[in-house]
Amino acid sequence: MSEEKIDYSKGNLISGIVKNHPRLATYLLLGLVGIVGALLGALGTSFFAHGDLATKSDIQNIADRLNDYEERTISFAADVARVEQQLKDTVVLIYATSESLSVEEADFSITGTYWSNDTVIGVDQEGNEIFAQDKIGQTVLMVYEENGLRVYFLGQYNGNYHWDGYCVTNVYDKENRLCGICESDFKDGKRENYLSLVRTNDEIIRFANRQCGAFGNSGMNVEYEYVDFPQRMFDDERISARDILYVNDVTSTLNLKMKQYYSGNTVDERYEDESGRAYLIKYDEAGKVVFLYRGQFKNGQPNDKSGNAYSIVYDEEYNAYFHNYGRFENGYAKKHGNKPLTEEEIDQIIGNDSFDVDLVWISD
Repeated sequence: MSEEKIDYSKGNLISGIVKNHPRLATYLLLGLVGIVGALLGALGTSFFAHGDLATKSDIQNIADRLNDYEERTISFAADVARVEQQLKDTVVLIYATSESLSVEEADFSITGTYWSNDTVIGVDQEGNEIFAQDKIGQTVLMVYEENGLRVYFLGQYNGNYHWDGYCVTNVYDKENRLCGICESDFKDGKRENYLSLVRTNDEIIRFANRQCGAFGNSGMNVEYEYVDFPQRMFDDERISARDILYVNDVTSTLNLKMKQYYSGNTVDERYEDESGRAYLIKYDEAGKVVFLYRGQFKNGQPNDKSGNAYSIVYDEEYNAYFHNYGRFENGYAKKHGNKPLTEEEIDQIIGNDSFDVDLVWISD
């Protein structure tokens, strides 16, 4: 592939990005807005902080700042251009070797390949066989079938044939419906984190944002009700890196209704947390809390031996909340409150515990 030279003059660079990659253009615009805002703040501070007249030092200070902002603008635009060039240089492998990278991965172990230098890892869009040693450190878009699903993997591998850096996976079913997305950062085959969106059925999707560790993954999981999950809108013969979907792009276009929120550690995609600080919240159709538990988790359920756990549960029959507390076993508390709770009493039970989502209670 011949190297395409990039014109870093502001007009040509920005117009080219707007035309060829609108998503990157949006990021560039946001960056410029921030820079301009900082510049206006600097001007206002210099001219009006000490009166109506600007001194020589004020003017020199503004000139220095203008130079700094100009350098930052050029640097930001160059960064965007490098990403744009990387997308252009991405090698598409239509008939690629399956490497079984899931859309929601909990394993912290080395995620590598079985390749050697002379392994044919796929066939490009011109029908040429591609050898593993030829694309080390380069971005590849791999397209393959796995368990009846169509997988699109965008990423790169290093000289050890381990995934390395930022990688993203899109998976579609036979009806061309999106099944899931996973974005991950790898370091020599170790998955350091992941952001994922997985469709479990025609009503529920699962969102996860987690940091991977040797003894589990920390972060949050959310279940949403959704409408109209995306369809595949491209042909494999014409696919490019711009066809890859990202979690935030999809969630921003969906009408989502939160049904469940978990914060804490997971192991093998199950709730596993002995800290006592993990919590699970469930919501009704109106977004009101119907279940809140804080305490230890084991085997995916509330299991707490400390005696410090508690839950607040809404009972439809009594149209009221009740308090469960103490030790929990397989989701059930050993002690139960026998009178309805007021919101003031709920606040007292929660005390200084903090939650990352709003707690809106059902009231008459």
